[in-house]
Amino acid sequence: MKKLLALALCMALLTIPALAIEMTAPKATITLDGVLDDAYGEPLEIKYFNEGNPGATGKAWAAWDDDYIYLYFEVDDKTPFHEHANHYERDSVEVFLDWYNKKDDDTSDDEGAPFWQYRFSSAPNESGQQFSLNINWASLGWDDSSEEKNAAGNTVVTLTPTKYTVETRIPYKQFGLKVGEGSIIGADFMIGDNQEGDSRNSMAFPDPDFTSNNQYQHPFELGVALKLGPPAPPPAVEAPPAAEEPVPAPDAGAAAPAEPPPPPPAAAPTTGDFGVLAFALAMAMAAGAFVLGKKAIKQR
Repeated sequence: MKKLLALALCMALLTIPALAIEMTAPKATITLDGVLDDAYGEPLEIKYFNEGNPGATGKAWAAWDDDYIYLYFEVDDKTPFHEHANHYERDSVEVFLDWYNKKDDDTSDDEGAPFWQYRFSSAPNESGQQFSLNINWASLGWDDSSEEKNAAGNTVVTLTPTKYTVETRIPYKQFGLKVGEGSIIGADFMIGDNQEGDSRNSMAFPDPDFTSNNQYQHPFELGVALKLGPPAPPPAVEAPPAAEEPVPAPDAGAAAPAEPPPPPPAAAPTTGDFGVLAFALAMAMAAGAFVLGKKAIKQR
């Protein structure tokens, strides 16, 4: 019986899906300038590789307000390649958002389970393409000519020979998405690295249990639970130390205080006292001599 219970417990544990990493986004309005704002939440490392193929790694930060989800990425990439014809095979950051955390088996056109995929390349290719968005498999290319869904106006990318950063804001409110404080959004982040110019060689993810590269078609494989949190508390301000009261300087014109008088010496015995003592001693000696004299007369 015990063996059957143990087997049943093991089977139940195997059917429980792995828990996603929780990432809290504080509520804050971020200035979109490509500089990491202090109001972002704690960073999430992106360093676990699909099929163990090493490459570029990075970190992600998040925040939100009533109009946007803000994301900031810092990517260490020492082999930059931006010119591949296929957008997904260039150096880029991909973002997956299962807005209502439905964890469906696949993406669909179901309005009750909106699923979005963003891609932000480290630089434009020859045709000027740098950003793209897929909404439930309906591919929408974003470029400077799109006013309503303009990723170029909502994204700042900075590039150096060894790293690049991406700061973006995702305008969820204008699309009618109903999320707010306390909402959990299924999410994932992927860093793609083209190391030789031919194709994408590596893909890095935040969670070692979710590196399948099937996030684009299976929302249940997203490895991050993005929680929309309250505003971050303001930094504690230490109270300045209490000022010591100054000791007043002595008045130069005032007389120095007089020193206290020395204690009086112990009283010495007076002459009169010695006289009384000598008289008492003489009387005692005389009385003794008288007694001794009488004893001597009787003995005779």
